Amino acid sequence: MYRKRIVELLALYELEPDLKQFWVEGRSDVSIFNWYFSVQELRGVRIDAIDNIEIPPDVLERYGLTSSNRNRVIALALEMEEGLRQVDNHSSLRFVVDRDFDDFMGRRIEGKFLEYTDFTSIELYFFNFESISKVIKLATNTPDRPVDELMSRIATVGSELFFIRTANEILSWNLKISDPVKLLSCNLTSIDFDVDQFISRTMMENSKSRSEEEFRSLIDEIRRNQPDDPRLKIRGHDFIHLFHWAIRDSIRPKNSAKYKETIAQFLVIGSDVKILAQFEMFSNIEKTFR
Repeated sequence: MYRKRIVELLALYELEPDLKQFWVEGRSDVSIFNWYFSVQELRGVRIDAIDNIEIPPDVLERYGLTSSNRNRVIALALEMEEGLRQVDNHSSLRFVVDRDFDDFMGRRIEGKFLEYTDFTSIELYFFNFESISKVIKLATNTPDRPVDELMSRIATVGSELFFIRTANEILSWNLKISDPVKLLSCNLTSIDFDVDQFISRTMMENSKSRSEEEFRSLIDEIRRNQPDDPRLKIRGHDFIHLFHWAIRDSIRPKNSAKYKETIAQFLVIGSDVKILAQFEMFSNIEKTFR
């Protein structure tokens, strides 16, 4: 697949300063924003995933960024800002990235064209009673399942996983975090997670058992300073993974239960665009492209 180079984009934007372009981290994000823009009648906006652009390692290094789709979007946004300083009227260019661990790590790279999600990631906009309730009622054979309790347990388990991932980021240990499902148990009203065993297993699998006390101490500190809103302390992929795992046996038709991506699509379909439009990130996007 041919990937455009940064210099090609700069030349394009210089020639067409009125071009409306919107960049995101991945192809699933493209689908979400295509849907949002269509419903809100924000026309003429091209939405692209970052894997369509070649971002050389030296560009990431220039901004102190490691290799990830999120960081490639940030780097490209900063490169466009620098390269278009002498070009007027480029308000119709935006790059959206997940908030991720920034709040916990006290870091945030700001940029003229950069927008951050209001929560840790795009998926957490759909962590709400209405969206989850619709999936439970319309796509499972347990329509009376207590949604509040399910959300509470997903929030608890998801937060613990997020604290572990945050500690890993802060320490820069590059630990491999394994799938937690082997230490999960679930019924219609609860999801239980043996977090202590999971931490010990993670340390052992990464040959870090001697550093377990240091790791646990940092997790405790992160936990003490956690925000109240669960959407600020759950990783998007963990939310989808836990929700899919909790309802997988009750999904109908049965073949729909195979893929987590299907559940993510169900959540989007069950969402209200008008509610999304009230959040700061979506409001800023509206102002940009309206």
